[in-house]
Amino acid sequence: MRIDGEWFVGDDGLARPVIRGEVLSASGAWIGVPFLIDTGADRTVLNAAVLGLLGLPAGASQDRIGGLGGIVSSVSIELKRESESLARTERKHSFAESSPP
Repeated sequence: MRIDGEWFVGDDGLARPVIRGEVLSASGAWIGVPFLIDTGADRTVLNAAVLGLLGLPAGASQDRIGGLGGIVSSVSIELKRESESLARTERKHSFAESSPP
């Protein structure tokens, strides 16, 4: 498989492989965001800055997200999407509150 992405330097100064995508905000505008390419991930995780741009209400989450960089707290939102194969699906997405130390 080939993924045509790019390198994105985060606020921690580390470069990570991403693809560019768009997410529908509360205002109805599509917001361009980088999606981390992580073939071993169990869920989609975006950072707190993206959550702020989306303007969607976030609920408390019992989930703590962890990886090689450590464990961080998170919040979750419910998104609805429409597709050709499924009339409507709901998915929970997590947003990391802060970067690990």
